Amino acid sequence: MLVLQGHTNSVQALAYTPDGATLISAGDDRTIRLWDVRTSKQCGILRGHQDAILTLAVYPDGLSLASGGHDRRVRLWGLRPLELFETFEPFESTVNAVAFSPEGGWLASGADRTTQGDVLRAVNLENDAQWQLSPPDDLAPMAVWSLAYAPDGSGLAVGWSSGIVEFMPLEGQGQLFELPHTAAATAMAFSPDSSTLAVLSSNTVFVWDVQQAELRRTLGSHAGRISSVAFTPDGGSLVTGGWDSTVRLWEVESGLEPGRFDWELGQRINAVAIAPDGMTAAAAGDAHEIVIWDMGDL
Repeated sequence: MLVLQGHTNSVQALAYTPDGATLISAGDDRTIRLWDVRTSKQCGILRGHQDAILTLAVYPDGLSLASGGHDRRVRLWGLRPLELFETFEPFESTVNAVAFSPEGGWLASGADRTTQGDVLRAVNLENDAQWQLSPPDDLAPMAVWSLAYAPDGSGLAVGWSSGIVEFMPLEGQGQLFELPHTAAATAMAFSPDSSTLAVLSSNTVFVWDVQQAELRRTLGSHAGRISSVAFTPDGGSLVTGGWDSTVRLWEVESGLEPGRFDWELGQRINAVAIAPDGMTAAAAGDAHEIVIWDMGDL
């Protein structure tokens, strides 16, 4: 187990670069930090946000990064070299989620509830095409809590504060459908083959069959809200982090929980991420530290 220290406040988001060589973190200290996984040393820092950073997404080629948070801005950064590429027009409220489409052309972002204006946007980084969405009048004020693109490029899953997850097809593929939950869809993750969508709602993981829009299984024994989720590269397992200070491993098919751990990362685990090779994973919370562990140890 490795412990990374450098943040001065709660860590809210984690993401690996596609080659697994770099772990990226961000949080309430308004910084984005890059860590060399091999040496466990900080290898870069990005500053520019004026308030806490809540969400990160790495471009599929690993050369750029998107971030968003309480300052209502979405920022696009270059990673080689480290530089700010662009700051997009601000939302009216906190940015809760950012996501890149699998081919990298689109950057989607979602924001907190507002009485007017859009809460969901997407911009094409290649041709500057844009679209935006405001909640229907009967659903306003509404917030986008989470976003996830299907790895096969078939669509974008949007998690709303109402508990509904809406799957929006891209370029005429697939079908539009909704998945209901008991509380806000706070985080989501697709399996690598796009067949399964894990949705976090309160202290439960809802595992959906995407093709059939049918609930496969519910998982949940965290003592508090489950805040983050990631699939293993083979799609057979999930890792979740919760506000009961624990990280847990789940088998998707059986629903069994073969492992859990409490690394004293604070009462709230805010973020988990699994390396692309599936050998290691990372977790962070309100204790300012990041833990990287061998997946075989959980």
